[in-house]
Amino acid sequence: MTELKRTDAAPTLEQAFADASCPMRVKGTSPEPPRVDALHLMKLSLIRVVGGPFQFDRDARTIGDHDPEQLLVLSVEQGTVRLSQGEVTSRIGAGRVAICRTGRPFAITPEAECAIRIGLFPRSLIRLPDSRISHLFADLAANEKPSERMLAVLFDEVLQHERVEASAPATYYIDAFLDLVAAHFAEMLQPGPDDVTGSRRSFLLIQTREFIEQRLWDPDLDPQVIADHHHISLRYLHKLFASIGLTVSGWIRATRLERCRRDLANPALASLKISAIGARWGIPNATVLSRLFHEHYGMTPSQYRAAVRNGIEPELQELDEFPAT
Repeated sequence: MTELKRTDAAPTLEQAFADASCPMRVKGTSPEPPRVDALHLMKLSLIRVVGGPFQFDRDARTIGDHDPEQLLVLSVEQGTVRLSQGEVTSRIGAGRVAICRTGRPFAITPEAECAIRIGLFPRSLIRLPDSRISHLFADLAANEKPSERMLAVLFDEVLQHERVEASAPATYYIDAFLDLVAAHFAEMLQPGPDDVTGSRRSFLLIQTREFIEQRLWDPDLDPQVIADHHHISLRYLHKLFASIGLTVSGWIRATRLERCRRDLANPALASLKISAIGARWGIPNATVLSRLFHEHYGMTPSQYRAAVRNGIEPELQELDEFPAT
């Protein structure tokens, strides 16, 4: 059975980041190196660092030409940390979360001894286009969000596991982490309390997307069904999704394909036929599923499943848009 990959001895901070396919430069002024705990969970790496003061960063020389683009989730457990990327610098206190991209230079600098949690995973696993979230990187929400508290709990609970006897739970840990990161972006995109019109529009967007999630199994789910259910015009529904840089049909398709991808990677569903997985999520035609999956991820469902079964982590192509057709 596959276990969570944890280093037997306490790794150095450089080693933990290198194992996560994200080499860093580490500088420290403390005579004692920071205490590091690292857990590499398929495509998700979780790292906890206690100590300081120190700094770690990635510059143009550290970022290799073929480094996989990842998102770095920084959760501060104790102390205060500065995160800088581009023109944005955020001062992050205990209980707060900020996210940056590893493919662009950044620096993380604790102001004194601290305890921080770091999550690293491929950018392609978050199905939000850059046009909607690029301004959020390295930024801090005005107020603490529920997703920040839940991410801290998930970090701590998973890092405490010495062993996980099967890889099936690992799949769900990854899904939970990715869903919380997506929720954090969604919370940061919410309009302010004084924006009444924006708040109503945001609430309706949440309702329509929840409805889509609940009806993915229905192959007849389309924009007209969604508009009718929420008693709005089809035109207004399209305007709602356009306001966040998405299309309705594109979002339905991308969500279905992501559910299929998760099922294909889940060893608990290894005996389930690919056509049955597609049917679970509203794509009953295996030929159509294969074509859409290849267009979206750059490989067929069978290729993806075979790679995962052989312990290979496929490099999925990253889409910045979700086309309507």
